[in-house]
Amino acid sequence: MKRWELALVMLVTVGILSMLMTVLLEKPQIAIVVLPPHVETAYDFDPQHPTQHLSPRQKVDVIGRAVTQWEFKSWAKIDYNVESTEQTKDSYLVTLKIKRVELTLGLPIKIHLPKDATEQLKMHELGHVQICERVYEQSEGPARKAVEAVFSRQYSGSGKTIEEARAAALNVASSEIAQSYQESTRVVVDDVSEIYDFLQKKPGAAPSECVQQSFKIYIGGKPRRLTSSPAS
Repeated sequence: MKRWELALVMLVTVGILSMLMTVLLEKPQIAIVVLPPHVETAYDFDPQHPTQHLSPRQKVDVIGRAVTQWEFKSWAKIDYNVESTEQTKDSYLVTLKIKRVELTLGLPIKIHLPKDATEQLKMHELGHVQICERVYEQSEGPARKAVEAVFSRQYSGSGKTIEEARAAALNVASSEIAQSYQESTRVVVDDVSEIYDFLQKKPGAAPSECVQQSFKIYIGGKPRRLTSSPAS
């Protein structure tokens, strides 16, 4: 092999190695961090004011003496490129393209029980906790899907300063991710919990067994009609 040919081979090799190193060292587009669920119990449920701890979509539990609240939370750390910056008389408009998202997931759960809560009631509410935790174990998939959607779009925001405009654009992207993730996880928990509460109306039904059965019914996709009481 001639000297110039050897030099050319070496140059190409170095270029390829450099490209490979760049790819290997480049941060991935998506990183998901899943925090452990946080469960808290408070003996503050007031039967005279049963809706005080409810969010708009929740209802008092089937037993009517407790409430378990849960929220599938997410916090996005976003890296971006600025596509354009426009200035008007008194404001800025910034357009961003998302290039990387690190999404941290959390699941705070709070059980509100009356001071005289029975063991049966406590176990029933823990069934709701188990449902939330089981869905949360599979939450990385819905979270990743929510993040993937933002890479195909551009996000714009306006503000009196460039910093405010960038923050407004990032807030739109973060809100979209959070909403998509919450909707995909919440609908599962809500549906499974509805089945669970229905099954728990049967006298002597063990909460842990009802949780398992609820997921089987939900996963099976069997049509159901929730009447006033389950079949014996």
